[in-house]
Amino acid sequence: MKLYVLTADMDIGYISEICHCNECKIRGNAELTVNYLDGTFMFQTTLNEILNKIEIVMISDNKDDVINTKTLISKSNNHLCRYLENILLNT
Repeated sequence: MKLYVLTADMDIGYISEICHCNECKIRGNAELTVNYLDGTFMFQTTLNEILNKIEIVMISDNKDDVINTKTLISKSNNHLCRYLENILLNT
């Protein structure tokens, strides 16, 4: 099973590796490697950062769910920008 992610920058990728080294086990905070959909490296993060939604805002085992969420957020942000633009232009 592959876990897909949506980052705070609205990039879509997947978790490609989870570190099982002794340091991660002692720390209790596994490091994860996230790749773009084409397989190239995106970034590394920790389990705590994921749980605190610092870099990743959504995780799903369904790529279509992630894509749909990205679309909804993008549309929402577009509506907010147009709303604020109208307010600023009318003042």
